[in-house]
Amino acid sequence: MGKREERSIGQFLVHGSLGAFLAALIAISVQFWWQDINWIFVGIAALFGFFLAGFVGEDALDFFKQLWWWT
Repeated sequence: MGKREERSIGQFLVHGSLGAFLAALIAISVQFWWQDINWIFVGIAALFGFFLAGFVGEDALDFFKQLWWWT
């Protein structure tokens, strides 16, 4: 088994906030050419991004940056 890194609550919140921002940005980018942006979808994506980046950390942020690059 690998060694599990212990993160503080501050790191969880910072990673989660950045993940929520990037996930919301991706959701807006995907819907850019539509007539109207569905803000419920953006909110759900931001919530998902917050928890994923909060628990996984910098690997999730790198994943979101790659997704945003391709949208």
